[in-house]
Amino acid sequence: MEKRLIRNEGFTLIEMAIVLLIVSICAFVSVAISTELMKQRATDAFIEQFVTDLYFAQQQAMANSQTVHVHVQTEALQYEVKMDEKVLTSQPFPEDMRAAGLTMAPDLIMFRTNGNLRFSGSFQFEGKRHNYRFVFLIGSGRFYYVKSKSRVHTH
Repeated sequence: MEKRLIRNEGFTLIEMAIVLLIVSICAFVSVAISTELMKQRATDAFIEQFVTDLYFAQQQAMANSQTVHVHVQTEALQYEVKMDEKVLTSQPFPEDMRAAGLTMAPDLIMFRTNGNLRFSGSFQFEGKRHNYRFVFLIGSGRFYYVKSKSRVHTH
């Protein structure tokens, strides 16, 4: 009598479960990483928009010969560019961003009619991962910002 070997082609249930587990872990890790990247991109976009709005405020002050105020509202978590109490633009902060005064209050940014700043000093936007310190130079309408890592405080 001839014996035939029966070959079962395919995967066992345990093999399929292990492969499914590995694929699930990879998907979870990629989603977690992309979520953090999206938050960081939103923060970077906010900072770039704030810089653009500072230049806009300066240009409006010179073009209209009126003082323009950039009002950073720390409680309302937004900032507004105002000219004669008329809001020219407004932007909300990202959810994990706060503004804090260093050598000047964040709401003291005013451009005079010649484009110069009324007050000099610095303040910063504090984020979860990075801080953005804005420095407004004395006697001119110039400013710059420095991005640095946030310090983690433990109690």
